[in-house]
Amino acid sequence: MTILEVHVDSKEILKPSSPTPPHLNLHKLTFLEQFIPPYYMPVILFYKITNGEQKLHQLKLSLSKTLTKFPPVAGRIRDNLSIDCNDEGILYVEAQVNTTMEDFLHDIDIKFLERFLPCGKAPTGPITQAFQAAIQVTVFQCGGLVIGGYFSHKIMDAVSVSCFLQSWVQTFKGINHKSLLPDFTSALAFFPPQDYILPPGEDSVTYDTDDTCKIKRFVFSASAIKALKAKAISDLVPHPSRVQVISAFIWKHALAALNKLNKVPQNGKGKTSYFTHTINLRNPNLTPLSLRCMGSLTLGSVASIGWDEKEQDLSGYVAKVHEAILKVNKEHVNKFRGEEALEAMWADAEMLLFGREGIYMCASMCKIGFNDLDFGWGKPIWGSPWAGVPTLAERNFLILVDFNGGEGMEAWLILEKQEMTILETDEEFLKFATPITGIHI
Repeated sequence: MTILEVHVDSKEILKPSSPTPPHLNLHKLTFLEQFIPPYYMPVILFYKITNGEQKLHQLKLSLSKTLTKFPPVAGRIRDNLSIDCNDEGILYVEAQVNTTMEDFLHDIDIKFLERFLPCGKAPTGPITQAFQAAIQVTVFQCGGLVIGGYFSHKIMDAVSVSCFLQSWVQTFKGINHKSLLPDFTSALAFFPPQDYILPPGEDSVTYDTDDTCKIKRFVFSASAIKALKAKAISDLVPHPSRVQVISAFIWKHALAALNKLNKVPQNGKGKTSYFTHTINLRNPNLTPLSLRCMGSLTLGSVASIGWDEKEQDLSGYVAKVHEAILKVNKEHVNKFRGEEALEAMWADAEMLLFGREGIYMCASMCKIGFNDLDFGWGKPIWGSPWAGVPTLAERNFLILVDFNGGEGMEAWLILEKQEMTILETDEEFLKFATPITGIHI
């Protein structure tokens, strides 16, 4: 097996192609963003083409132009209240890899994915000096191309990252329409900031890796999802979504693995397991914010199940998840806007000690545009929402992404190694979830 080697051809600070107007030099963080930990979200997209090297110049040029529409992305965090939109730029890297895309994707080693990202591991250091984005474009020997990026979750959630990348695609193609411009003001007006000082240690980007965990990818085919939905239907939830069904199914079997090891949830609230979904607030049922609103605009729904209830069937788990999501309604969201905001933010903090046994978190990146990012040479054949070794806070983390054109679903799951080993031999789980290591192109 060839040892994967990535050779960096160039590394630079890429700045906007034109300066930010003075009246846009300061961007305030929303109340929600004030509480977002300073860490980076990776996105890696693989494009099957034969002339990737010929695309590099135009990709770089169009990215620089794109930054002019996103002043905070090229800026630096001043404090926990604002960003200086000072055009200091983002990290931009061009590289080559010593293999073909087909060979790499045939048997993907997840720990190698970070080599398609600038700096390899995510940037660390004081948040006032940190890039808001860092992008690497890598060309395979066959001409295939990979675009990998780190994006600051302090100012961008998955929808915002997708919006930024869509704008880059349109700029590359020469499309310039006002309807595609990002909105940096509506979220701030809806969630005004408060005087909140970051606790010691949270003013720097740090990562404490957790070698006791394992990352595994499972695919749920369209037929498997259909079969699980049939099992999940109940009077309470007659039409469960595929995200609700798959996440509840994984929650149920993760708890079974925990139980088999004679472990119980550890959260300070008794023997209760919690499952959190990130909820996109750009939803007319929740807020007036559109999909063009930039920011980290999510809240969590929290489902719980007592240890004595863990043996119930899938429909019971789905009902718990569904009920928790329904509780994130307009009334709940409005608590994060006024005098109750701080109290609402801390209400579940003690309960949601992520990384503890029996506490799980799910983020869905389905149907938000990553699979449709076509620069003109076709959509990505595969994308990764993960890279490297998980951190302590990422134990029991689940990421759901579209698979096979959106018909299926790919689940990236991080569990303690013993728990994962049990899950990998769970016959009932494997009837619907297929472990995969490669992608055939």
